[in-house]
Amino acid sequence: MQANCLAIVKKLTCKNKCPLLVILFFMTMAHHVFAQEQRSITGRITDATTQQPVPGVSVSLKGSGIGTASAGDGTFTLKIPAGKDPVLTFSSLGYASREIALTADNQVNVSLQPSSSTLSDVVVWDTAPRNVPALPAR
Repeated sequence: MQANCLAIVKKLTCKNKCPLLVILFFMTMAHHVFAQEQRSITGRITDATTQQPVPGVSVSLKGSGIGTASAGDGTFTLKIPAGKDPVLTFSSLGYASREIALTADNQVNVSLQPSSSTLSDVVVWDTAPRNVPALPAR
């Protein structure tokens, strides 16, 4: 067994090792290039008038598809790529939307102003199957 291993090791020359080393080098470099540092932003969203938490607020990174929604207690956590100071957008039905530019702080507490705009029409769809009796033949 040891003789076979030594024979294999002796056969490995630079010609055979170099492609393997090059592949390992590029795999290591690709990990560093493609792995972006992420920043975790947390906070709490409250109603500006009542100071009560606001659940279901859409929290998104402006100009990207990254987003989340606030929990029942108004808290949220959003992971965004590290880099320049980004802008977060907060929006919810019944409240005025708000944009906040982030600084180095990873904690953002937001108060949303209730909006007085109302919906003009409400449409209700009923998609449940119905058992309608057949019409009598004439």
